Amino acid sequence: MEKAMSGAQALKLALATVLAALALTLAAALPQTAWADSTGGDVASRGEKVYSSVTAAINDADNTDTLIELIGEANEQVVVPENASLTIDLKGHKITHTHSAGEQYSPTIYNKGTLTIKDTVGNGGVVSTNETAVGVGSGSSTTIESGSFESVEGAVITGNSTGATINIKDGTFSASDNAVVAGNGSVRDGNANTINISGGTFNGQIKSGGYIACGIYAPWRDTFNITGGTFNIEGGAGIVARAGTVNVSDGAVFNVTSAASDGWVGDNKNLLPSSAVVFDANAGYPGMTNDSQVAITGGTFNSGAAAIAVLAPDGTVASRAVATAGTFSSDVSDFVPEGSTSASVTPEEGAATYFVGTPDDVAAAVTKSATAGSKVTVQKGDLELDGLTGVSVENKGDGKVTVCDVDAEKGAPAVTMYAVTFAANDKPAAATQYVSAGNKASAPDSPEPAADQCRFEGWVGSDGKTWDFASNTVESDVALTAKFSEHKPVDSGFVAPTCAKAGHEADQVCQVCGKVVAEGAAIPATGKHSVDGKKFGSDAESHWNVCTVCGEGVGEPADHEFEWVVDKEATATEPGSKHQECTVCGYAKGSEAIPATGAADTNNTTTDKPAKPAALAKTGDAVPATALAAAGVAAAAAIACGFAAFRKGRKSE
Repeated sequence: MEKAMSGAQALKLALATVLAALALTLAAALPQTAWADSTGGDVASRGEKVYSSVTAAINDADNTDTLIELIGEANEQVVVPENASLTIDLKGHKITHTHSAGEQYSPTIYNKGTLTIKDTVGNGGVVSTNETAVGVGSGSSTTIESGSFESVEGAVITGNSTGATINIKDGTFSASDNAVVAGNGSVRDGNANTINISGGTFNGQIKSGGYIACGIYAPWRDTFNITGGTFNIEGGAGIVARAGTVNVSDGAVFNVTSAASDGWVGDNKNLLPSSAVVFDANAGYPGMTNDSQVAITGGTFNSGAAAIAVLAPDGTVASRAVATAGTFSSDVSDFVPEGSTSASVTPEEGAATYFVGTPDDVAAAVTKSATAGSKVTVQKGDLELDGLTGVSVENKGDGKVTVCDVDAEKGAPAVTMYAVTFAANDKPAAATQYVSAGNKASAPDSPEPAADQCRFEGWVGSDGKTWDFASNTVESDVALTAKFSEHKPVDSGFVAPTCAKAGHEADQVCQVCGKVVAEGAAIPATGKHSVDGKKFGSDAESHWNVCTVCGEGVGEPADHEFEWVVDKEATATEPGSKHQECTVCGYAKGSEAIPATGAADTNNTTTDKPAKPAALAKTGDAVPATALAAAGVAAAAAIACGFAAFRKGRKSE
């Protein structure tokens, strides 16, 4: 039988019940900060205020573009409410959370609103020790600009959300036992999520037996736009898609280290290869539609297995993965549409690289990658390779393939072209000739020698031997150089200087080709005239000496010394002619007439004398009496003088 309770005891029990109820009410009213698992010190700041947890800072925020900065290490789960708009700057610190047993979904950061995560200092991060680093809710917007995100089953995941947007710009993302960035394939209504990846490093590994890792897991109607980032996946696949759309463009790199065998991904037990890209339509996920595919317009895809693998019913394989451009580690021509080209370059040592793109883009990539001894194989499409030499080219597709304007026919032996170049005096001397292996080059026109060269003698190879176009065949790239003979100069063309003109020493003239090798030095004019006393210049009044070399007048002018010269003797009936001529220089005045004599001159008394003095009367003039008298006196005086001289002479005998 039970003992009855006293009144005092009943009162104490009632009071204790009231106090317990009050305590529970107060606990419910307190903010979540009171229950956050913090480090025991200041962890976050918002403006000038500091908090012991990130959660406390969020709860105290006004939800309008608030910046929360870490000032210490945080050990907690951070939940961003639906109406919040926050930026969390890790500033070199970490937020770490451990998923508790029994919790269904517990990412370290769970964003339901608008959130930007960055680390402006470095070495900061978000860590989940046993689950997910960052998860998102429906309609949320998450932007990751930098930081480190470490997880076991997903660095960033969508979960069961719909209509969410995730933008990954940079950072390092790791998953040790599942996908690095993942969606969820469960049945649900709502808009698809959008995941944009433009940068970052993504590292995926696997620990669970039977499974393979993957960089991106797309099992629902989500859209992944991958324009950048490097995905390093050990023992798994780069992309595993079972629904939705995955768009990959130039800038994204997938490096996959193959697992020992195929494995599972997610909750489906289809065995998947460790390829760079896998589309598993056979899984039959509810989000898959006829438009679901991986569309590749660029990027680099390296894997030990096939670069692209599609598991799908017959007739639908090619539609699930389409590659219009990119670089691959294996032949993906089955997924290359018409209009694009696929070709590979295999070096003498090493694995082949496969290029997909437009014919021009593939030609550029092949030309850049191929080296002498490489093999180029065209799997699909047209390809025109200009100037590609020393490389064998084989056409295994149906397109038109040419190498240096030579057709490479489908099924025909590989074509190898070589370049024959021509140079003279370190400059191109003729157009490059492209010649298929084993054929002959054509001799170009002979180049012109330089000034110090005599004649073209032939083309010489790098071995110093003269190339014989009639017999030599081309087996490699050939560089031919023009050979010229040397001049054989002799002296020629000495010109002596004169008083007015300069001369020059003898030129050096090649006796083979006649080219002036070196011009003789100029010899200045002497400035000294040469006079021989025979060459004169003259005018009506005077004459002067003239240089016999240059014709220039020399010395002072001198008066003429004239004498008469009879040009034609006068006769009794015909007049003659005469002129005055300088006896020194030969200058002649105009001709004058000699009157007819009027009678025969039997005594030939005509002499060559100067004209009569003006005082003598002309023939036929009347003589004055005074003149006659004077003449008589003069004659008498002359006779008297003569007689006196005679007598004096007689006396002296």
